[in-house]
Amino acid sequence: MAADPSSHVNAQSLKVPAISIKPIDIDLSDNDSVLRDDSDSMTSDCESERDTTEKHIKQDTCKEATTPTLSSSQSTEPQQEDEQIAYDGKKLPPPKTIAEVSEGIMEVLARYRLVHQNDINKPWAARPMFRNQVQRFVTRQEPVLLSLPAFPFKSPNKTTKVLGTLPDKGEEVALSHLQGLCSAIKDVYEQGANVYIVSDGLMYNGKTSESFRRHCEYLLTPSTDILGISDAETWRYGEALAKMAIDCGCENIKFLRLPMLLGEDADGPRTEEEYLREVAHFRDGIIDRYLPSGFDVEAHIKKDTDSTLTYRGYIKFLETDLAERPADAEPKSKSQLKKIHEEIAKKMIVRGKAFAASIAQNIPEYVRLSIHASTETTKLSMSLLPQLGRAFTPWHSSLVRAVDGSITMSHARAVPALTHELIFDSRGQPSYFRERSPLFSWPGMDVEFNYVYPTGLVITPRDPSAKYSLQDVHMQKVRALSEACSPVILKNFVDSP
Repeated sequence: MAADPSSHVNAQSLKVPAISIKPIDIDLSDNDSVLRDDSDSMTSDCESERDTTEKHIKQDTCKEATTPTLSSSQSTEPQQEDEQIAYDGKKLPPPKTIAEVSEGIMEVLARYRLVHQNDINKPWAARPMFRNQVQRFVTRQEPVLLSLPAFPFKSPNKTTKVLGTLPDKGEEVALSHLQGLCSAIKDVYEQGANVYIVSDGLMYNGKTSESFRRHCEYLLTPSTDILGISDAETWRYGEALAKMAIDCGCENIKFLRLPMLLGEDADGPRTEEEYLREVAHFRDGIIDRYLPSGFDVEAHIKKDTDSTLTYRGYIKFLETDLAERPADAEPKSKSQLKKIHEEIAKKMIVRGKAFAASIAQNIPEYVRLSIHASTETTKLSMSLLPQLGRAFTPWHSSLVRAVDGSITMSHARAVPALTHELIFDSRGQPSYFRERSPLFSWPGMDVEFNYVYPTGLVITPRDPSAKYSLQDVHMQKVRALSEACSPVILKNFVDSP
């Protein structure tokens, strides 16, 4: 899916009005400069994105509470007798009630929620159920814990859909978006929140043993797996993702260890060799322990609306996921391919059923998030990225940035080279596509342009030893960039040649 050309910024015809450029009040080193658009008449898509994803909840002063409150007696920190008096001598408002804090958290979750297209104008029917879950954590003054089965591995179609086998800019923004969710909850609830990612990659690749093939007719034969992804590739993707979360400062993003899904206390595999040796045990153990005996997948898909939605989604992405697999000796008709995709989707539903049950049984109190559209009877659907247009996951698509920083997700081959360039990361690996613009051309300077979440742009010399002077920077281009995606930070430049 290519980006809409009508939305592109035409930098060649861009007229830069007289605006005020001011440094923002953040802690920077001597070699950092920040410019932001301070014009009241200008608004950017990036600013809008920030408003919708990182907006702080401002609650009105509470009236006298008649329900339980988060009072000083509930705090684990020592309190001063005059704690309710502000530094200016004015009395502080009374503490918010547990119900009010819980409702504030629900407002945050509502902003990240992925609403099914048929329910956009309907009230959020499942809100009371999720609020009750959240309120249990607030009552105990504990961080809100959320679980998210996701981030399995990159699509098997490395030719037209994704840029490689490892996480790229799409996963980086998704992790930052999840961290943004936790930070937004922290703004309204002191204990904050943690998101636990439960990678489901092991369930959708790899072989099962003979005993488990007999357990359900839809499990695979010992000579095949579902999507053609090796266990080794799954491990490397997961390890790179965990490192990316640390490197990006996503301190509230955690990763659930595999033994927890079997109710075991062990830490789980620490090396690729250990993982490859034990992964079949975990996969078979989850299927054996949590898949109902005699499970009828076809009947389940017909009667369970959430499974119906997931099944249809599987069939849709399988059309492209498996399009580049080695051709069979005998060509398949469209109807034959459709039948194959339906059977694979059923196998994925079976394994997903067991995986979901293992999560529900072992961490039942966690607020269950989902990347799939659903009825939200048991899980809260959310979009992983602040993206325009159709919602894609980063492991099924590639990230595309407009000059203003706005994001669309697209199959890699659908991004036109005439209007976009492929950007590589510090390791030399393809990372994302960026809209072409003269604003990114700085003669005499080899610089990098790094978009930051939720908005802004950091410009640095590609070579850390380079001594580029601020006097030589094309400030008209900096101003134009700041109007599109504020703030713009010039980092590691020097004041004079």
